[in-house]
Amino acid sequence: MAAIFPVITPSPAAPHRRSQRTPSTEFIALSKRLALLQSRLADQFGITTLYIGAGSALAVLDHVLHGKPLVMRDLDIFACLNGNMTREKAFQMGAALECERLGHFSQKDVRPRRRGNPNLPLPAAFDYNSGFGLFLIDGQQQILDLTIFHQLEDMMLNGIMNVDRVRIRLDYQTSLIDQFRSLCNVSRLSSDEQDGLAHLGVEDDFDGYLSWRNDTALLVNDFDIRRAPLQTIIRIIRTFGKFSSPRISQQTKLQLRRLLESEQEDNSAFYTIRGLIKLLGDRNAVWGLKLLRELGGLNKVGVSVRQHLEPLLLCLDAPVHAGELRQMCLRIVQELSDRELEMKLEGVH
Repeated sequence: MAAIFPVITPSPAAPHRRSQRTPSTEFIALSKRLALLQSRLADQFGITTLYIGAGSALAVLDHVLHGKPLVMRDLDIFACLNGNMTREKAFQMGAALECERLGHFSQKDVRPRRRGNPNLPLPAAFDYNSGFGLFLIDGQQQILDLTIFHQLEDMMLNGIMNVDRVRIRLDYQTSLIDQFRSLCNVSRLSSDEQDGLAHLGVEDDFDGYLSWRNDTALLVNDFDIRRAPLQTIIRIIRTFGKFSSPRISQQTKLQLRRLLESEQEDNSAFYTIRGLIKLLGDRNAVWGLKLLRELGGLNKVGVSVRQHLEPLLLCLDAPVHAGELRQMCLRIVQELSDRELEMKLEGVH
């Protein structure tokens, strides 16, 4: 795919003219979807600022700055209510936001956002609800994953790795396209340009985007790992697996292994199943599963879930064709997805 602002080469008669760039179709569609979301949240709930977060922020920056395809599993959006966000209000928001352009409101996917809060005493610190999340699913089955935090301080609890903490702030009545037009002249990301991105609404206190571009990531919030070691470490493995050459340092492995040692058997918790579904669907699923085994994480997975993994585990070190391993991963994803749906319908999440 062409860059989001594809360069139009200036004519020989005007050699010093700056190159002009035009937003891609995908970026225009994203900008319009977010503008509608922002308008409805502002008009009906008084929320005027949105944040593109998690992997979606990285995907947008890669698309804008480096011309990579704008591909996201989910569209991760954060906002702050500046009040007490409740399950009831999440259902109100979902119903108010539901439309063809934003997507169908999935009532079974309204869930609290548990985060570790070091400002509270134990055990309350590990059972803190920072807000609620809801899904809007459009006609192409892309999930708009909207998390509404109580306050800004609660949003700042989000993110374990520095690459998880990159956010793009969208202020009211400023479209995503307008916000990024000044990036037309950015050709590569240097340390100076990293500082310049802050003026474009990019919040990146831990230099996460530079780490992402260099295929590295740093742990910046091990407190949240202690809250739910297995579930969280699966997410960390997925982060490293997204790099062009997946790798993880021995020091980080040791740190994660120690955190897992205190974890009891997971008993097939809902979020572990969700994490495994995502891990097995990733491009580097086999690498990620081998790493989870090396860290001792597979021993913590509940028996009822581990039995689905057994056929694949037996083949991890065998001379099996990559295509066959991929098909095994996808079959297990379907099996675990069926179990996930059952748990949703049972209200277990």
